[in-house]
Amino acid sequence: TESATEICIRKIAPIRTKSNRLTRKAKVPKRFANEDWVTDISLSISFRVYYVYGHGADSLKIPIRTITVEPTHRCNRACSFCYIPKPREERPPSELSATELSRRIGWLVEQTGCDHVQLSGGEPFLRGDIREFVDGLRRPGLRISVITDGGLLDDDLVDALAARDVGPVQPTLLAGSAKGHDALRGYEGAFRETTLGIARAVKAGIHVIVSFVTTSRNWNEAGDVADLAFALGARSVTLARFCPAGAAQRSFRQLMPSAEQVSEAARKAAAACRSRGLKLTAAITIPSCVWPGSEHPPLPTGVCSLVGPSTAVTIGPDGSVRTCALSTLSGGILGETPWDEIASRLWEEELRPARQNVPEMCQGCDRYSRCL
Repeated sequence: TESATEICIRKIAPIRTKSNRLTRKAKVPKRFANEDWVTDISLSISFRVYYVYGHGADSLKIPIRTITVEPTHRCNRACSFCYIPKPREERPPSELSATELSRRIGWLVEQTGCDHVQLSGGEPFLRGDIREFVDGLRRPGLRISVITDGGLLDDDLVDALAARDVGPVQPTLLAGSAKGHDALRGYEGAFRETTLGIARAVKAGIHVIVSFVTTSRNWNEAGDVADLAFALGARSVTLARFCPAGAAQRSFRQLMPSAEQVSEAARKAAAACRSRGLKLTAAITIPSCVWPGSEHPPLPTGVCSLVGPSTAVTIGPDGSVRTCALSTLSGGILGETPWDEIASRLWEEELRPARQNVPEMCQGCDRYSRCL
């Protein structure tokens, strides 16, 4: 409740300081220091840069920063903003075993040198063998993070995650109160379960990042969510936004925020995070033109992995490989389709066109090179 949030803030505020801010310089492996894609080693960014598709392959010459794995497309919520390519009732049940999926992902990690695997979904914790899956992934130098609703984070699970050094864990809060959150989640009681899950994870020593998805219905809640994240002990907040992809296409008219709503949500979140000493990032790229004139965005707006200096791949429950979670194009099945063939198809049919074809509305914009 709001009163509980205010009490927590009053008690924690004198203790929490700006030491919560976590920043680091870009780190490039020495063996890649002379590659021509390394243009500015000194650039301060929030991820490590690794060369992924190199190793002699001509089809893709782009570094990957993250491998996103969807262990399942099953979900315990009914979010109207879900971007999974198919509606829940149409999602195929096929899922590789934890052993087989982790073996295939492990091979890709070792071949590419990528140091970050992100678990997403669906709800990844719906898999009863998620602990075995994480055990199969673990290897020296690999960071494993999780995007989750947060409602399944019980004491046993958070202890298991902490013991395996999994983090950050990124649950989503859609409003500062139960009514707004539950309405967008499509499940009464979701707010209570998620906030309790966040508190349990923080208590177990897990790095928690709270995500906020901006829609036309909740954009004015961004500051309240940042306050609540602070009160629950999260280290930072990340802003996503409604994307009319997958199942969410059916909710475009109801939930698509305006540019003004996105920019105002960012301002509210930034003000709250500054006052609480929390780090604020963009989970999904925010176009620079959202801010009028010469106004400076109040947070790093990010770069889309389709056109940025690095990219990402998403692996589905059946091993299918896509460029990102929003994409419906599969390059093939990891472990069955030759990797060079997968990489070539993703490059030719999605990555290269996205990099070469500037959207009509963006042509001539002097901000485009640092935008999407």
